[in-house]
Amino acid sequence: MESGYVLNFSDKTFADFFSDLSLDITHQKYFKNGTSKAKRLRAFWEIEEDYIVSRVLRALISYGDGEGCLADSNPVLIDECRHICDRLTNGEPDLTDLENIAVINNLTLDLLISEMKSSLEKGNPEAALDRLHTFTTNFIRNICEKNSIKVARDKPLHSLIGEYIKTLKQRELLESVMSERILKSNISILEAFNDVRNNQSLAHDNQTLNKLERKFIFNSVINAIRFLKNIENLEI
Repeated sequence: MESGYVLNFSDKTFADFFSDLSLDITHQKYFKNGTSKAKRLRAFWEIEEDYIVSRVLRALISYGDGEGCLADSNPVLIDECRHICDRLTNGEPDLTDLENIAVINNLTLDLLISEMKSSLEKGNPEAALDRLHTFTTNFIRNICEKNSIKVARDKPLHSLIGEYIKTLKQRELLESVMSERILKSNISILEAFNDVRNNQSLAHDNQTLNKLERKFIFNSVINAIRFLKNIENLEI
């Protein structure tokens, strides 16, 4: 891409290619290094989440192969690009088993899962973080109600999880002190999640969080939900 071109794309077909992937390469943020297609693509690589970059790279390789644009390229180099895609994909937030978290007939949780996946696929992790907060609140209220814990609308998330941990101890479902301590640490984590949601997601007009911390927070909260789901042995 030294000349500024990308494969055989014109400006229009380049934009159409990204549009077919539900992405807008004409967004001003991709012009930070310059206006050429190559410079916008490099900016895209720098800005976007790894798994979004991987999805686009795979599509570019497939397109280039189909159009004969890669005919003179070294096959080893193309294979290396595919390996890069695999490595980047491994950084994707794992939502594969979220459906198994939802309680039967809970349309709210099902809808939130769908919205999170859609936001991530479209390269909009800020919106997914907001939806994750709503999902976590609904999920914890759900398991609290299941355990006869009073759930008031104004009761904060960290208070609910504190009462829930006490219930787990009473039910003798925690076998180690360490598991209890990790769960208790999640009380402060969930309290901080309120601030991230309110001040660093798209829930309001905010300056969004950097992608490294977004991914770390997203995966940490999801792992806590998985553990609680397994304790409760919730079933679809």
